[in-house]
Amino acid sequence: MNLAGKNYIVTGGSRGLGKSIVSVLAEHGCNVLFTYLNSKEEAKQFADQLALTASGKIVPYRADVSNPEGAAATIETAIAEFGGLNGIVNNAGITKDGAFFKMSRSDWSSVIDTNLNGVFYLSQAYLQKAVRGGGKIVNMSSVSGVKGMKGQANYCASKGGLIALTKSLALEYARFNIQINAIAPGYIETDMVDHMESKTKDLLTKDIPLRRLGAPREVANMTAFLLSDLCEYLTGQTIIIDGGLTV
Repeated sequence: MNLAGKNYIVTGGSRGLGKSIVSVLAEHGCNVLFTYLNSKEEAKQFADQLALTASGKIVPYRADVSNPEGAAATIETAIAEFGGLNGIVNNAGITKDGAFFKMSRSDWSSVIDTNLNGVFYLSQAYLQKAVRGGGKIVNMSSVSGVKGMKGQANYCASKGGLIALTKSLALEYARFNIQINAIAPGYIETDMVDHMESKTKDLLTKDIPLRRLGAPREVANMTAFLLSDLCEYLTGQTIIIDGGLTV
């Protein structure tokens, strides 16, 4: 899998799945600009740590991708840093769960703005550049966008919409040699899951045929594959990584 010297953006790359994706890409010799929103010091420490062993350039960049101007600036900054872009990973996402009848408009809008509108803004800015030479997009969806979850109407809508967006864009941009795919992780060992009570995690695990939670690196490895030269005839697909949960 040849990724050395390739240039990528990973949104929400300072923690959780995004952090693992950045780490794996760095191991493969990629130049990576990853975005963060609030934790400047944490993002800088992470970038400095990777720089000790990475052969590529690792750039932390503060951006609100739910803002059109912020998304466009992210693309321009990465191109200025690296001289070009080979792909983007739309990973940034938030949750604001709650019963639908009590869900506030702000909780609905903020989730849609980050998880779906943010992907629109960044992808459009990237694709305006990528049509000249091909590229890759990986969108981070969720099993919540595949099967639905109680108490996650806003999150499910955003992640389900992301799967539909992936299919549409894949059809539009295939003629430009741009592959666009999505990943739908199930329950992965991230900070969000770590904060669950042990009893809740035990119940979740019993519902998973493989009887364990997923590791962030398992999602990151799939992301690297979708970005790599080994994956040139796959587009418009959603790869579900959930230990068999949705089967």
